[in-house]
Amino acid sequence: MAISSLQSNDNDGAGSEPNQVHSVITTMGTVTAGSAIVVFNTLSDFAGVHNDLKCTDSQLNTYALLDQRNSNSAGGAATTASWLAVNVAGGANTVTNGFTSGADVEDFQAAYVIEVGGVAASPLVGHSGNTQNALANGTNNVLTGTVVVSSGQCPCRMYAIAMNTNGSGNPPTVGTGMTLIANAWGFGGSPNTVTVAYRDISVAGTYQGIFNQVAGTVDVTSNMVIVTSVGGTLLPIMGQTLL
Repeated sequence: MAISSLQSNDNDGAGSEPNQVHSVITTMGTVTAGSAIVVFNTLSDFAGVHNDLKCTDSQLNTYALLDQRNSNSAGGAATTASWLAVNVAGGANTVTNGFTSGADVEDFQAAYVIEVGGVAASPLVGHSGNTQNALANGTNNVLTGTVVVSSGQCPCRMYAIAMNTNGSGNPPTVGTGMTLIANAWGFGGSPNTVTVAYRDISVAGTYQGIFNQVAGTVDVTSNMVIVTSVGGTLLPIMGQTLL
């Protein structure tokens, strides 16, 4: 069976001030049983860094928090995080990102959800995340952090995001070896702040998500997840639906 990105959905509409948003819900199409679901989410940290993030869905799948990265600029404090659920239940599904504390809220939240089919039963090869505060413009200078991929884990696919946490638009562009999936998280009409991309890997080595900083000197967070195929082939990224 070939690894395939079956669907990818975005919800960036959760935003209000001051501190009124508890969660963001992303609706998926019908999910294939046995797939993996990769989730990237963001939230503002205007009330301070949150250590009670959660990710759940309507099919009661279990999500592991892989990486949480926080920028620290007073003008752009924000979190990005990555999650993974494996061997998921099939059927209609909605994914909710929020907080374990019922009283915890923030100004803005968003999520990007990717269903990945054709993966191994335990598909996670590795993951990483990075915060680069006050990062100037540059080529291939937004880096997620590295993961070592063995020959037995190939072929596999990397999914990665890079976010301009200052909220000024002009998200990082894709760097060497990366292919764009989408720009997203415009928070109800503002300029997009995040770039979602992928890379197919067929040879053992050390890999990381790579992007270009293009927005001037701003804070950038990035996250990356690599999953491996059950059968040895990769299919192209399929179309996305932006909610």
